[in-house]
Amino acid sequence: MDKFTKTGADGSVDEKASAAAYAEALSVWVAENEIPSDTIETAIEAVFDRFPSQRLPMPALLSAAVAELSATPEQHNALTKRCHAYVSGQSAGNTGRIDIGKGKGGGVLRLSLPGQPVPARPAKKSA
Repeated sequence: MDKFTKTGADGSVDEKASAAAYAEALSVWVAENEIPSDTIETAIEAVFDRFPSQRLPMPALLSAAVAELSATPEQHNALTKRCHAYVSGQSAGNTGRIDIGKGKGGGVLRLSLPGQPVPARPAKKSA
């Protein structure tokens, strides 16, 4: 309790500030622990559905996915990290269903829907 307890200038407990500090910490905890991975997947897929066959810059994809989740400002950072982890996990190098490209012409591209086979990709060109 002590880490959420806020005091006023006179040293007494500021109940409103203390409640707000607890509410913010609880919101972050919920974002990190209680939003199911299926919900994260649904948000990412909704963004890809709006931009079919387009490479999206990673920050734009993550921002739009977090918006799909109706995140509060307190949850934004935690949900951005969870969405990034989901996208990175689905890329799995050159075998995943999401392709992440860096540099010019890069971005994030959905190659297949969840549960569908991943199409074969051409070998990457060496520089």
